[in-house]
Amino acid sequence: HQLNLQRFFHFSHFNKMQTECLDTILKTPENMLVSAPTGSGKTVIFELAMIQEMKALSPHDQVPLIIYICPNKALSQEKVFYWKEKFEKVWADFQVQECTGDVNFDGFFKRKMPTSGLLIGTPEKVNYIFRNWKSLRKLINNLKLF
Repeated sequence: HQLNLQRFFHFSHFNKMQTECLDTILKTPENMLVSAPTGSGKTVIFELAMIQEMKALSPHDQVPLIIYICPNKALSQEKVFYWKEKFEKVWADFQVQECTGDVNFDGFFKRKMPTSGLLIGTPEKVNYIFRNWKSLRKLINNLKLF
C-alpha cells in the first residue's frame, strides 16, 4: 500500500546528500553506510530506511528491530519522544524504546527486552548489546536496521 511521505517529512525536497541515497534506500535491499557532517540530513535517511522496513512487512510479519545510536542520554530521550510521536501513531505495533545509562540489562530490561521496534541507545549500551550477543540473541536475531 502507498504511504504518503509528506506525512513524515515537512519539507519540499531532499538535499543533495539525501537525494544521492534515495535509490539505494527505496529500490534495493543493499546495505549502506552514511557518513556526513552534523546537520547534513543523515537522520532523514535513517527515517526513510525505517519507513522502508515497515512498508516491506506483510500483515503477519513481526516488526523488525531497528537500532539508532545517539551520542548521549539527553539526545536519546529527545529522539524517543520525537519518534514515538512520528511512528507509533502510524504503526500500532511499532514501539520506540530508550536504552541508555539507566537500563540495567540484568534486571527488568533483559526479561522484558524489546525484540522489535526502535531501540534508541547510547554508544555504551549498544556496544554492550553487541559484545553480549549470545545472551541477548533474542534481540539480535530480529535486527534489520542499524
